[in-house]
Amino acid sequence: MNKAHLELCSSDYWMTHLGTTVVPWALERVALGGRLLEIGSGPGAATRVLRESFEVTAVEYDVELAAALIDQFENDPRVHAKQGDATKLDEPDGRYDAAACFTMLHHIPSREQQDQVFAELARVLRPGGVFFGTDSLAGPGFFRLHEGDICVPVDPTTLADRLEAAGFVDVDLEIRGEGVRWTCSTPEPTGARVQVREPFLRTYISDEFRHGIVTDWVPQLLEVVDLGNDPLHLDAGPADAAEPLRAAAPRLTVAQLDPAFTPDLRARAAADLEIVDVDPLHLPFDDNRFTAATVFLSLMHLRSARTQDAALRELHRVLRPGATFAGLNALDGNHFRGMNDHDRAVPIDPFAFAARLEAAGFSNPKVDYWSFPRFTAQA
Repeated sequence: MNKAHLELCSSDYWMTHLGTTVVPWALERVALGGRLLEIGSGPGAATRVLRESFEVTAVEYDVELAAALIDQFENDPRVHAKQGDATKLDEPDGRYDAAACFTMLHHIPSREQQDQVFAELARVLRPGGVFFGTDSLAGPGFFRLHEGDICVPVDPTTLADRLEAAGFVDVDLEIRGEGVRWTCSTPEPTGARVQVREPFLRTYISDEFRHGIVTDWVPQLLEVVDLGNDPLHLDAGPADAAEPLRAAAPRLTVAQLDPAFTPDLRARAAADLEIVDVDPLHLPFDDNRFTAATVFLSLMHLRSARTQDAALRELHRVLRPGATFAGLNALDGNHFRGMNDHDRAVPIDPFAFAARLEAAGFSNPKVDYWSFPRFTAQA
């Protein structure tokens, strides 16, 4: 970087801009938690934000910047900073849950080397791992700032093809202002089934959580939902909602996202409760079968917003016209992010969820702000 550019990237203004605008924009459709590899960390502005949601390995190519980065995070247990070359990462295959970079790809000397970086990131991500980030768009001000720098702008019109050529799928691009944001993932052969891990698992089997479902959440939801005679319940936990839901309908089908819970559920369930292990992107049910569908805090365990949206479309497919889909989502916040230190879940923005329901085919979506954001919509 030239002197002016380095001063900008080290300034309080840029630290604030990255922390309050750029990184949150990139994180909007990304599962939080797990191990993240950040490349081109520079002065560590984005690293400071990422460490709140991930265990971060921060890699910087420039020797002097890397040394300063190592000193900055020397006593931080959530960040391991080091010098390295992103075109040939010293990392094992499949180590990371996520990878990220922010406004740095254009500093890689050639398009070919940028493609090498994409391929390396695909290699070190586990199946279903996500690569996300941002970069600046070319323009007069952009080139003035980079005078004398290495500067190879990333063309957003070809970026999706380049990411797919490197092995990524589900590429999603958005241009906003003078920047481009992307998310993509490595292929996940096991489909969209989930594995709920600690501390979500510990929470889901606690007496307090189960009491809340049976005595509070389900009864209040049933005040605004008619289950009809053949409802579906989508669950990613011990399905404690099944009993009160079953009591309110002649029959109930539980579609279980995490098959680890199925044996216990079958052992304690009523004989007329149908329990099916499912991939929510390919529900094994006929079109227009169910008279209603419910879900409690389970959509967030699907590993990307795109996967959630695909699951919403599948739920719409299996509901009868006019049937109600209703449930609860978790709110993003410090408690949610703390639980994500060990599991990976995607928070659902309640202000955007109505539009996402409509995009999946539902009508008359309503979201209110109860102990959790509660929603209803019609197929």
